[in-house]
Amino acid sequence: MAATRAVDQAPRDREAALLRRRNVRDLGGLPARSGLVFGPRRVFRGSDPSRFEPEEHAALTSLNLRSIVDLRATAEMNKSNPATTILDVQVFHLPLFEIARNNWISPVDQSPQATAIRYFEMLHDGLDSLATAILRVAQPGRAPFLVCCAAGRDRTGIVVACLLDLLDVTDEAIAADYALSDLFVRDGGRAHPGTIIEFLRLLRSHHGSTQRLLVSRGVSEPIVETLRREFLVSAA
Repeated sequence: MAATRAVDQAPRDREAALLRRRNVRDLGGLPARSGLVFGPRRVFRGSDPSRFEPEEHAALTSLNLRSIVDLRATAEMNKSNPATTILDVQVFHLPLFEIARNNWISPVDQSPQATAIRYFEMLHDGLDSLATAILRVAQPGRAPFLVCCAAGRDRTGIVVACLLDLLDVTDEAIAADYALSDLFVRDGGRAHPGTIIEFLRLLRSHHGSTQRLLVSRGVSEPIVETLRREFLVSAA
């Protein structure tokens, strides 16, 4: 029986390894303050699927995705093959921003504090997209879904951090997951865990909490509770 399980697991391990090359990973297992954990194979984060090689497309197909939240700008998306030609999924194009501010482009200061400030600016430019993404996620039948941008680090990191914080996942777990992007994205940027810790501090100091911010944008408290029931499961 143990040998059979090992054989069954082998293809999934290979698929996960292929997807990690593209910074795709499952958020399942991240711990919440309640003692629950984020449920497996519900939400994935990663880079733009149009960049994938055929074997990576096949691995992505194995996730049985139903939805993709694409945070890229319209100009970026228009230069690539749409995800609907690669996967039979519903794509929600929700640009976190359409035009990057000048200070976001090739920044010299890549410290966690400076990067967190840029992330906070991106968050405010994309508040409507963030709220819409959360509302889409909360609708029945949307999961499993992929949150993606170009590399799967910055814009994806912001939206995923807000989703996880909304569901009471610990700051340390959110930051550790974000930092994994450093293993797979090598474009001169950094995914320092301190960036997300500082980003969440800025968010709370200005808005009280992620939940209060999103409620002010139309994400009602009953929707938040629905998300918690849907995505948080027993650690056992």
